[in-house]
Formats: sequence, structure tokens, C-alpha cells
Amino acid sequence: EWAAWRTKPSATFLDREKTFGETLEATRSDGRKVREKLFDALDASGWLHKAPSASEEVDAFLNDFYARRLTLRLLLGQHAACRAADRGEPADYIWATFDGLDADADGVLEAEELKRARSLYADGAAPPPRNSICGLVDREMSPFDVSVQAIADIQEEVLRSPRNAAGVLPPFRLFGVGRAVTLPYLPRHLYKILRDVLRNAARATLLKQAREGGEPGEITVVIADADDNSDVVVKVSDVAGGIPRSRLARIFSFSAAASSYQTVASDLADQALCQALGPGALDGSEDVLDPAPSGQSLPLAKVYAGLFNGDLKILSMEGHGTDCYVYISRVEGDNE
Repeated sequence: EWAAWRTKPSATFLDREKTFGETLEATRSDGRKVREKLFDALDASGWLHKAPSASEEVDAFLNDFYARRLTLRLLLGQHAACRAADRGEPADYIWATFDGLDADADGVLEAEELKRARSLYADGAAPPPRNSICGLVDREMSPFDVSVQAIADIQEEVLRSPRNAAGVLPPFRLFGVGRAVTLPYLPRHLYKILRDVLRNAARATLLKQAREGGEPGEITVVIADADDNSDVVVKVSDVAGGIPRSRLARIFSFSAAASSYQTVASDLADQALCQALGPGALDGSEDVLDPAPSGQSLPLAKVYAGLFNGDLKILSMEGHGTDCYVYISRVEGDNE
């Protein structure tokens, strides 16, 4: 009976589902009114043009706000993606596989091998449907594939930057076990986290190269995803000079990164900040080589990482470089 119902649900159920879906879409649209309400409240209080100082209270509020909003956007997006799949609509992003990219099969993707990654999916040809995908969730997500895609898009961002007329590209190297290990997770979320981390590493590397000359330093990505690991860990390392310890304490602070409460209000109301885009979504993104970036990417990436008991940590050696650790918790055995 259950199989028959799934194959041909009743008209009453379909009507209710359609109404529910339309209600969720209306909820997403109503989110656009947040900006006006926030600006009115800040303007009435006289705070709109004040410069915020680093505040643990403000940071705690913003972390909680973003976590709640991202969770809501995830639930809305999951339902919308499942409805779109039922209607036979194509996905608006491409999750490619990169089998065979490691030409010498040594478990390491060298810089030249990674340069070929983008051409494998940039032509817009969608890969064959995968039974493991349900809405925004991939029950067999490959951290290796998502890492390669994030690296490929950062390479493209660097080459497109108007501040990079010479076409300088830092060498990337990826260490991992390939597609042998998979786990249920949201590819968009891991991609969002890695792309923000890699963007910061590439920016720091090329700014150092512009100051000191010579060849840009290497950026390495290491994936630790053995079956018996409690977490999948992705480490991104650069040799761009590191971060002073005095700044490291506030690296994940929203309030310390904002220039005014007007900026904070804009970020709170920005729909894009609560929507993890897929590979190839480069148009309109912040210039990767901007020497004065917005500063919100790493705090928000940490919120993304923490949604499913993961984490984002940074260790830095001033004068040498920075290591960033992305922890993705294996949730398949948990009650979640």
C-alpha cells in the first residue's frame, strides 16, 4: 500500500503539497522585507552610521541569528529542490566527478592536474543523475570532488580578477584518497566553506607575492577522510606570512570586521549570505584580490561548519603561514 501511494499519491495530498510549497515560497519572498525593517530600527535608534566595536555580545547575537536563518533557508531550499526534482527540472548547479584526474595515481593532485579540473565541468554539461542525491543532500558526497571544484573556481576567480593583469596563479596541491570515501552531507555547504577559506589563502598569497616579488607560494589542501575517522577534516595551508596573534583572536568576529552598523544591517538582510551557491557561481562575487575585503566570509563559514556539529579552526605562524582546519562531522550514525 505504501509503495502504491508513493507511486500515485491522492489528489488531496497533491493539493495540500502544492499549497504548502507555495506558502514556503511566500516565506522566502517575505525575507526580502528584513532589510527595510532593520534599517528603520537602526535609524530610529541613531546607530545606523556609528562604527561598531568588537563586541562578544554582538557576535553572539549574529552567530545565533545566522545559524537560525541558515537552518530555515536550508529547510526551505530542501523542500524546493525536492519539488523541482519531482517536476523534472534540471539542477541549478553541477556536482561533477573527477575520476582519472590523478594521472599518475599517487594520491596527490599536482598543480598542473588541478588546472585541468575546471574544464571537466565548465562547459555546462550536466553529469548523469545520481540516485544518492535527495534535494540539497548527497548521501554519498565526496569531499575530494567538492574540494577539487572549490579549487577550480578559486583558480578561475584569480585569473578573472582585474587586479591580476599578469595572470599570476598560485600553485595548488591536493592530498587525499580520491573518491574512495563518501558521507551524507550538503555539498553546497562544504563547497561554500572551502571556497571562502581558499579565497582568503589565495588573496594572502598573491598580495605577499606582489609586495615581495618572486613566485607565489604554494597552497596545499589535505583531506583526512578515512572510514574510521569520527570527522572528515580538510586542511588548507598557505605560506603567505601568517596572521598576527593579536588579530587571530578576532578572525571570526562579525562586529570586528564591520565598518558601520549600516554594513551589519546589510549583511543581516542579504539573502545571498544565507544561500550557499554551487560551483561556477562566479558572477557578482567579491574580487578575490581585493586588499580590503568585507571580512564577513570566515565568520559566516564558521557558522556554516557548525550547523551539523562541525567546526572551523585556524592556526597561524606569523612570518610563515596559516593552517585552516574544516571539520565535517559524520552524521549518518547520529540521531539527527
